[in-house]
Amino acid sequence: MRKNLLRRMTLCALVLAILLVLPWGSAAGEPEVYQLAVNESFLDKDGLTTANMPVAVGGTIYVPYTVFDKNKNNTGVDLGISCLEYKDAESHALTMFSLKGTLIFDINAQTCLANDEYVEMRAIVRNGKTFVPANGVCQFFGLQYSYRPTETAGTLIRIKNSYATLSDERLLNSSESYRQDRYDRYIQSLNAVPTATPTPTPSATPILPDPTPEVPEETSGLWVYLAVRCEGEDTRLDGALTALKRRGEQALFLFRPEELAELDEQVRRVVGAGHAVGLLVDGSDAETTLAALEEGNALLADLVWSRSHIVCLENGNETTRRAVEEAGWHLWSANLDASPYDGTSAMNVSGILSRLEKRRSTVRMELTGSAATSASLERLLLQMEQNDYRLRPVLETELG
Repeated sequence: MRKNLLRRMTLCALVLAILLVLPWGSAAGEPEVYQLAVNESFLDKDGLTTANMPVAVGGTIYVPYTVFDKNKNNTGVDLGISCLEYKDAESHALTMFSLKGTLIFDINAQTCLANDEYVEMRAIVRNGKTFVPANGVCQFFGLQYSYRPTETAGTLIRIKNSYATLSDERLLNSSESYRQDRYDRYIQSLNAVPTATPTPTPSATPILPDPTPEVPEETSGLWVYLAVRCEGEDTRLDGALTALKRRGEQALFLFRPEELAELDEQVRRVVGAGHAVGLLVDGSDAETTLAALEEGNALLADLVWSRSHIVCLENGNETTRRAVEEAGWHLWSANLDASPYDGTSAMNVSGILSRLEKRRSTVRMELTGSAATSASLERLLLQMEQNDYRLRPVLETELG
């Protein structure tokens, strides 16, 4: 009798230990709902979405890798991590890096390199998005991970750094009604039954007078695309990157393929900050140009696991332009050169603004990646903003 009691107590203890270690499952018939927070900010503030919700696979919680990227999450929290995803017909890789080290996930091979050593982690793909193991990534980058099931509002998954101010318990208490409302609306959306659209009853079409033509309002502001030419040992991007970050703006940074290895650290900073990278090449010979572009993309893939499709041609002719476009490249060409004449003198901010005042269409402005640009860019951006000149990210699809 005593032995049977002892066995039952041991079995209960074992079950309790397993429940404490593994993610809790939901009751039968109920969907598993996870609410994800970074420090004190919840992902998807407007409501829970299946696309971004963490998933449990084999007892491991996976979250979208974008949660860790300061430039891709929508929480406003900087965890100090940058991410680069590279995908083509043959390969799919994700690189995550910070001052603490680098993780490289090979999604196809299901492997992970942590500072050049293989570790037992893998990334998965759900709904076309790449997810990574939350706890494993947190441990590698020195972040804290917590898993807190609740009775009525799903499970709270939390990732935090040293700047988090609330404990898990205080966050649960302070956000109780907010989390419950999100949970209820999400469950309601899953159970919603689509209603058929009623067929309208035909009726006679009234004869209306001709409408009075509207006079279009004059468009306020001026769209400006910004590119920075990064050439040689004089490239100084610290001030420019800081200015763009403070103003919340994005730019295109142009590098010569043969200088990528020499400027590797600056390339990483540009890509890590979410800016676009383009290649600056001589376009006098189509075959030589295409070879240089392939070499540049091979170096970019090696340095930052990324490829570019933006090119700026010097001495380009029609044959070369047609060849690079057929090869899938998008052409950048400036229509306002705002660089200092000697590359070292101070930027003439007032002169640039006076030139912008004369423009009535989109401006593609180009600067040098010099110390002069770094010293004056923030002042230029501020005055452009005050004059309603709006900086627009350089997107491949918007280039000729």
